[in-house]
Amino acid sequence: MEIHNSASETTNLVQLLSHLAGVDLITARVPDQTNHFIVMDSNGELARIESNPERNSFKYEMEAGEPPQLPADR
Repeated sequence: MEIHNSASETTNLVQLLSHLAGVDLITARVPDQTNHFIVMDSNGELARIESNPERNSFKYEMEAGEPPQLPADR
């Protein structure tokens, strides 16, 4: 599902949505940072992804906990 929101509320919305029943993983673009994305799972594990279109590459960096995981039965 895609949700559109005020950029100033993105971080709060990611936190809230990641704890809803049935939500496994949330991704969101970091406000005011082109090619930067937040990834959070339902356990609060948080990572950031930065894409570099010129080099056709991605950088994955953990912020909190272990790498976000999807449930094994999916």
